[in-house]
Amino acid sequence: MHQPEALQRIIDVYFREPSRTEAVKASTQVLTQGGFNDRLYWVKKGELSGYLTNETSGMTAKVFHVQQGMFVGVNSFFSKTLMSSTTVIAEKDSEIAWIDMSTSAVDTEQY
Repeated sequence: MHQPEALQRIIDVYFREPSRTEAVKASTQVLTQGGFNDRLYWVKKGELSGYLTNETSGMTAKVFHVQQGMFVGVNSFFSKTLMSSTTVIAEKDSEIAWIDMSTSAVDTEQY
């Protein structure tokens, strides 16, 4: 997938660290609706989907699907609520990388 240059730099600098990369098996729950999340995930390989459960009716709906090169956890990470709005599950074996609130900025003078 071709990325704009600025986005590709962010991926290369922040999401290539092996210690912040994880293989997840199909059916693995990565985030829980209403649960704590201080990570922004980037999908290196695979596919994940987000599910939203209505607390009143108990009905669950698939509300998004992400694949290689896309991000998950955007809302909770950037809004600083640190609370996941959906349950995110790996649809097939996947590999995800992340940054969290303790990840240091790189090359702040230039960027």
